[in-house]
Amino acid sequence: MIDLEDVPLPIELEGWPSWRDRWDEGLIRRAIAYYWGMVVCNNDQVGRIVESLQANGLFENTLIIFTSDHGEFLGERGCMGKGPLYDSITHMPLVVKPPADVSCCPGEVQGLTETMNIAPTILDYAGVPVPDTMSAHSLRPQIEGVSGDTEAVFCEYVTNDRSRWAKCVRTKTHKYVRWNPDGEHEFYDLVNDPLEQHNLARPGGSIPMVDELEGVLLDWLARTEWRHNYPNS
Repeated sequence: MIDLEDVPLPIELEGWPSWRDRWDEGLIRRAIAYYWGMVVCNNDQVGRIVESLQANGLFENTLIIFTSDHGEFLGERGCMGKGPLYDSITHMPLVVKPPADVSCCPGEVQGLTETMNIAPTILDYAGVPVPDTMSAHSLRPQIEGVSGDTEAVFCEYVTNDRSRWAKCVRTKTHKYVRWNPDGEHEFYDLVNDPLEQHNLARPGGSIPMVDELEGVLLDWLARTEWRHNYPNS
């Protein structure tokens, strides 16, 4: 059981609704504590899997990848659950334990990754060719320190009623989001505004690099969309 007094309250961001407008302090602390409790439960089950692999002599030769499909607002921006493409949602854990006979970078590897790269990574370590229809790439070179960082990563989002959808490109220093069908833009300087409080693409804002990142996003779409629409080409 998580002690409610140990649960920090959500940060409140300029220009966004406060969690206080929707929930009282006791409820928000319980919601966060329950979420933490589920995380602890997941960790315990992963521990059981590792113990079983070790007991059966399989741990050393097993590739283990631990990640999640999305983050969680937990009261930030007055929201719960997942949603638009802020780092609270798109920044997830990725822990990789390669087979023992593979050299790898010890400790934390700094860089950008995408969840879609997990499938080709597994195929790579299993010695299975990655199909041409996969636009993702294996993370093995990054894991083993053979190649450098990925310059940009991409993600997508659609509202529950499917009335709006977004495409996003993120580098280490900036993020650009394009919404459709209304054409709304978001642009964040992640160095000076890591909490993404100030959308510089709003009228009157400074929008350096927007054209460049729009081009990167368009190039990504051009390189990947055909794989989904024309699998036999």
